Amino acid sequence: MKDLAQIAERLKRRAQIAQQDAYFSPDREGPFGFARASASEFDAAMRLKRSLLTEFKGAQLEEIYQTQFEQNEFGTFLRITHQEPIALTTFDPGFAQEVIESELKLLYGVGPTLEHALNARGINKLSDLAQHPRWGQEVQHILDWMQARDLKQLENQLARWLPRSHPTAIRLAHFIEPTSLVFFDLESMGLFGRPIILLGVACPCGQAIEVHQFFARNITEELPALVHTFEQLRLAKAIVSYNGRAFDVNYIKDRLNYYGMPCQFEPVHFDLLAHARRRFREFLPDVRLETVEREILRKERSIDLPSVLVPDFYNTYLEEQNIGPLIPILEHNKQDLLSLSLLFAKLCEP
Repeated sequence: MKDLAQIAERLKRRAQIAQQDAYFSPDREGPFGFARASASEFDAAMRLKRSLLTEFKGAQLEEIYQTQFEQNEFGTFLRITHQEPIALTTFDPGFAQEVIESELKLLYGVGPTLEHALNARGINKLSDLAQHPRWGQEVQHILDWMQARDLKQLENQLARWLPRSHPTAIRLAHFIEPTSLVFFDLESMGLFGRPIILLGVACPCGQAIEVHQFFARNITEELPALVHTFEQLRLAKAIVSYNGRAFDVNYIKDRLNYYGMPCQFEPVHFDLLAHARRRFREFLPDVRLETVEREILRKERSIDLPSVLVPDFYNTYLEEQNIGPLIPILEHNKQDLLSLSLLFAKLCEP
């Protein structure tokens, strides 16, 4: 197995040389903070691809990564596994309950003005209104959901009265053991309607994060990888994504529908894009995950590939039967998942 650290360092040096004239331009930012590749980034990526084709000619993925073939009734796909020493702190259900109980705006008809008036009368918690003729029944529902850890009902109640980006919404995560979370990201051949080639999930496990990438070595392996990933997501207590509410989850549903397998899937979902935009937009040029990763988490990627160029690199892999162009796709997806876990922990801090 080749030394990944050495490979990453070589790729980083090449990228730095190739991208010396590349820069972020605000006019390239999309509505969600995601930019297209600039001309300089495109040229740099093409030079990188040629270099990778030479570097990895004749190599196999199992020489570089821990791989395993997986099979289900729909076919075979490749699992690539990584483990990184990132520990998510055990969350505090008591803190979550305290925060939610203090949010009187979760009750019908209570806005900021009325909440302030109630606070002035010493009513600071939902339980203070448990016997109230107007709100008592609604309060009891919320208290029962917290007691039963009915996270979906709580998520719906929060979304009904508060923005998705409200800090209280992510405090709900404190009811969940980290090992029950699944971080999720995918790479596709384009926008909706195009095949998915890589589905990545990351799961906290003790003092580490385990990353599992379900890779379609060709398009016929998309369905088995999709079905396997969907089952992983369905069994999770909650999923964590970056723009996954608008994109990733709907994309999976769309692809399963394409194969005649419609699915109902409404998970407890922490989409960190909304929270990042609320917290950081005032002092960041954009809220792309790579920008938040660099400026807030203080992490630098050794190598990265703009998502818009993933189809080109994957097609070259198929045409040349050379794994070189896959390396930046796999590393990009893995780093997205690791950064998601770090950002999630930061946003959940009391």
